[in-house]
Amino acid sequence: MHVKVSEIDGVYASTLEAGNKLHDLIKPALARGEEVVLDFEGMKHVGPGFLNGSLGLVIERDHEDRRYRLVRVENLNPLAERDLESIIDYATRRRENPAWAAGWTAALMKRLEEDRE
Repeated sequence: MHVKVSEIDGVYASTLEAGNKLHDLIKPALARGEEVVLDFEGMKHVGPGFLNGSLGLVIERDHEDRRYRLVRVENLNPLAERDLESIIDYATRRRENPAWAAGWTAALMKRLEEDRE
């Protein structure tokens, strides 16, 4: 499967919602064991929320650690590549250490609640 990412959210892929849309698109192919090529050619901006919503979910939910190996990323700009490296690390930690993930989520929820007050 070859996906031109610009067709998902235009040339500014920045939202978690758009990332989730990409995730939903590639999920069936990955489940079948097919290679997925994500082509970021022509993208002006790729945000961490987008990457987390799409690829972070693939990594975190892949307990056999095999589906992300089917993903090939092309034409991603250097800044987004660094973001993707961080997202891979974060998602892997969440998958491998559920207690750490629960603590991280609890801290985030507490912070959000404090911000609402």
